[in-house]
Amino acid sequence: PVDKLEAALERIVTPPRHRIEDAEPAAFAEHVLCGAAQHAFAVDRLVERGVTAVVNCAPAGAHDCRAMYAARGIAYLALDGCEDIAGYDLWQHLDAVLAFVEAETSGARRSGRVLVHCFAGSNRAASFAIAALLVTTREPLEPLAARCFALRPFILKNKTFRRRAERRERRRSGEEWAA
Repeated sequence: PVDKLEAALERIVTPPRHRIEDAEPAAFAEHVLCGAAQHAFAVDRLVERGVTAVVNCAPAGAHDCRAMYAARGIAYLALDGCEDIAGYDLWQHLDAVLAFVEAETSGARRSGRVLVHCFAGSNRAASFAIAALLVTTREPLEPLAARCFALRPFILKNKTFRRRAERRERRRSGEEWAA
């Protein structure tokens, strides 16, 4: 049976909307941007936007910009083996992403901005950006997903990734949930 949260998220991302314009990554929060590989390649534009760190959720499918980032003082995390397929446990990488985002946006780098990207900026990057915000802002998943979807209206199509976010939200809110 479909529960209330699952049904709400399904309504948010349905019907599928295709990219109309994707010139810039979306600012899901002041310190977290979500985008595609094309945004990660535009290093000068990242610097202009105040990006101090990049999480690459698709290093096998995106050009390695590590040297360009290093030259501009941008920290970098590559999630090797991260796949956008049904059933993939994306959240096995979550602790690394959360630690990286936290290190870049608090303490000495409090004003840091992190670009989280994958190849298309649709599933992996959006899932991690939203997960980071779930942890750092404590905003409930449904309004957070709706706000992020309004900014990038082609995200969260991978149901496996959505269900993991739902599970985390249920755990956080203390609701019972059966696997």
